[in-house]
Amino acid sequence: MKYFASPEKMFKTAVPRLWERYYNIGSLEAIDFKRTKKDGYAVMRLKNFKLHPFYCFYLGYFFIGVFKLAEPKFKEITVEETKCMFRGDNFHEYLIKWTYK
Repeated sequence: MKYFASPEKMFKTAVPRLWERYYNIGSLEAIDFKRTKKDGYAVMRLKNFKLHPFYCFYLGYFFIGVFKLAEPKFKEITVEETKCMFRGDNFHEYLIKWTYK
């Protein structure tokens, strides 16, 4: 696939499709993606998904699992919820950072 599409383009098209496959509420958007030879980050925004605060924690690890499946060369992946509907924001926003082996 790396010869047909850039990782950024794949990220921006795959994220909403993946969400629709597993969830029937809310919408997930790919906001930002940056990658270098040593590390990178991605920002995803989740709208219209306010079920329970536990899901904020759960979804962070769900996204880590998806990223591990997408790229086996990751050494470390971290996730941080930078915005949350339960803290007064209009949406959830997740920052995923990674480093390569």
